[in-house]
Formats: sequence, structure tokens, C-alpha cells
Amino acid sequence: MLRRSLALFLLGWAAAKRIQQADASANSLGTLTSDPDCITTDNVTIPTVQEAESLKDALAKLHQSSAGDLYGIGPAEEPIASLAIRFAMLAYGRNDGHGYSVRAFTFGNDTEISMLVFQFKSWFHTNGSTDDAAHLVAYLVKVKGGVGVVLSYKGSTNRKDWQANLDSKPDPLFRDSPLNLLQPRDSVLPNIFKHAHVEVHHGFKWHKASLDWRMGLFMMEPVTKILTSWGVPESALHRPFKEFLYSGAWKWCISIGHSLGGAMSSMAALDIAVDSGSSQ
Repeated sequence: MLRRSLALFLLGWAAAKRIQQADASANSLGTLTSDPDCITTDNVTIPTVQEAESLKDALAKLHQSSAGDLYGIGPAEEPIASLAIRFAMLAYGRNDGHGYSVRAFTFGNDTEISMLVFQFKSWFHTNGSTDDAAHLVAYLVKVKGGVGVVLSYKGSTNRKDWQANLDSKPDPLFRDSPLNLLQPRDSVLPNIFKHAHVEVHHGFKWHKASLDWRMGLFMMEPVTKILTSWGVPESALHRPFKEFLYSGAWKWCISIGHSLGGAMSSMAALDIAVDSGSSQ
């Protein structure tokens, strides 16, 4: 199940006016419960850059071996499950009520920014509302020679989410959507995908498309200086967030989600792999 829902690829309306900076190592989202072994969506500490890279390494090792169990969690999956659950929970807890936002984070005593956290909501989101739309939290982390990406999609918590769940008619995955007419995909798809007849749940696809639309409006200029200092080519950053994400201008990308978010993350994983041409 984990290998189906977690995919590894070693593979806003306007640009953000200001990047907020914080120390992620001390940025727990709430007070701890009385049970030290229990975490909830409002007290999950953001995983460090090192933990994000360890998740990438564990997934890579699992995919390269036959140790993974599709229908259970064994020793090989335990470190993956632990970090994946934390990232998935953050999609519920990290929510500032805006259509988009970006924050820069440092860790411990390090004064250098090593993580950028983006939040995106559906195009139909009402500004100020924390729970009326699909929600995506994207983590860009500094790695050797560039950037790694972790995408975390929220599951069902509101009426629009449940409407998406109930809209279950099949829909071709690779057909151009009205939200993406400016860049038709059929001309760039490999023939194997043009004729694959891949169908997905219509509500899941369009809920994800509403997030893609929002990402397509967020220009990367506010974070260009930070990302170029990490080693990302400046030419890869003169574009919206969605184009950057789907271009493959990263070292690796992980897509995670819970429930409805798991469905969207699975489609995002395949979309990004096809569009970027990357297996990372």
C-alpha cells in the first residue's frame, strides 16, 4: 500500500510580496499532548532537511529491492512510514488561510535558509478561510547542487473535498483540461501515454487541477535569490511554480498524501514524471 501511495522521483494570484523566515526546528504547530507517543495534526514539527533526504534515500532503497511488502509495513517500510506520516499530517496543520504563501526556514543554530515551505489552495478558495478547498504544502529543501521537493496533499475535511470524492465517473488522465489550455500536453506526451487509455476518478483529477491552477499563478521571482544560492539555475526560475515543479529542475521529488490527498499525490507523481521526463 505504501509503495502505491508514496511515489519517489529521483526524479497565487500574484507573486509573494515577502518571505517570512522562522526556525523550523522549534516551530511545532501546537502544544504536545499528554501522551508523549501521540502526535496530532496541530503539533507536528516540520521534518529537517536531513530527515527529508533520509526519506528519499529509504524510498530509493525500497524501490531498488524486493524487500517492500505491497500490503503491509515491515522493517523496510518503517522509516518511510514514520516520515511520510509526519509530512502528510503537515498538510492538515500548516494552513494559514491564504490562496498561497511561502516561508523560509532555518534549523537549529544555522543562519542559512535551507527550506522553503509553500502553501497552495484551490482556485475557488475564499481568502481567510482555512478549510474550504483542496490544500497542498510543498517543501523545497536545500540539497547538494540544487533542491529536493516534498509535496504533501491534504485529505478530506470540507464540503468541496467530499464533493470531489463523490464525483466518481472515470476521466482520461492525460486529456488536456480547460485549466491547462495554454500548454496542450498531447503534443509532448510520449506515444506510450497517448494511447495508454489511463482513466482516473474525475473528482480527484479536478480537485488536483484546481491546485495546479493556483500553482500556475505563483511566480518564482521572490525565491530566486535563495534557490540560485542552492545551485538551481536561474533560467529554471523565471516561470510559475507549477512549471518549475513539472520541469524537473530539482534533484528529486516525493509526492505524499492521505486519503483524498493520497489520490491527488499519486496522480501528481505520474504527471510530474511524464512531464519532466525524470525517474528521480
